[in-house]
Amino acid sequence: MPGDISYDICVIDENNIQETNVVELERLTEYESSEAQFSPSEEKATSTRSSTSKRDSLDGGYISDNEEKEAQMAKKKLLTRKSHSTSEIETTGAHLQVKYQLETTETRCSAVYRKISPHVLIRTMLEMTEEEFAKKYSLYDCRFFYEFSGGSIKGAENLDDPDQARDTFFDEEGNRKSDTTPIFFCEYSQKRGPRMADTLRSTDRFLHPEMYPQCAYEEIYVLDGGYKNFFSCAQALSVSNKLCEPDNYVAMDDPKFAEEFESQQLYKKLNKRILSKPSK
Repeated sequence: MPGDISYDICVIDENNIQETNVVELERLTEYESSEAQFSPSEEKATSTRSSTSKRDSLDGGYISDNEEKEAQMAKKKLLTRKSHSTSEIETTGAHLQVKYQLETTETRCSAVYRKISPHVLIRTMLEMTEEEFAKKYSLYDCRFFYEFSGGSIKGAENLDDPDQARDTFFDEEGNRKSDTTPIFFCEYSQKRGPRMADTLRSTDRFLHPEMYPQCAYEEIYVLDGGYKNFFSCAQALSVSNKLCEPDNYVAMDDPKFAEEFESQQLYKKLNKRILSKPSK
């Protein structure tokens, strides 16, 4: 459904937080009321236990009843504040809430992104001018360069190396570079596209821990079925010449590009060895 709201692992339920605070406050009020009803003998016994516990803390390193009570009170006050810092939100189990503007194919496909069908993307591109689309969305083709050069979605940028995600989406100070919503895809959108979306989120989290559970790029899409599916749908609708540039599709295992494919595989193996090599 368009504009559906989905929740990922990292949706702030303020009502739940407020409800929890009310319960805690009610418990705190009951506790204070029962404490005020102590008889003199009970107060004396309590005082004795506290002093004994205090002596134990001095002699044996234990925390006194009063100190423990003060710690609990401080924690309750922390949870009842109206403004929530990063650590406070984490302790209350908050999550990132994302309102997706495009119609998605699945609601729980990932904690980071949602998938959109080729028909949704085609309709969106046809309903908007190129300038309007470019102001709102950015397409990232995560296939190898020879696949990208052989045919891709018009306006897409080639992004096949996860190490380039940092510089692509953030400036030197870690600020978001673009106001557009990213849409990732690869040949089938089974590995390379989703991996780049995950890399964007993990980089975002690393750069902005103070924003948790919010982040710089919250709305992220992956094209379901990848470019292969998109190209087939565009051809069936006779719009591939408008939406694909060039109007073609090159498979990753195309024999014509066997050498390029082998070089990419070799690069990946060498890079993996370097990363996994223990430092001396």
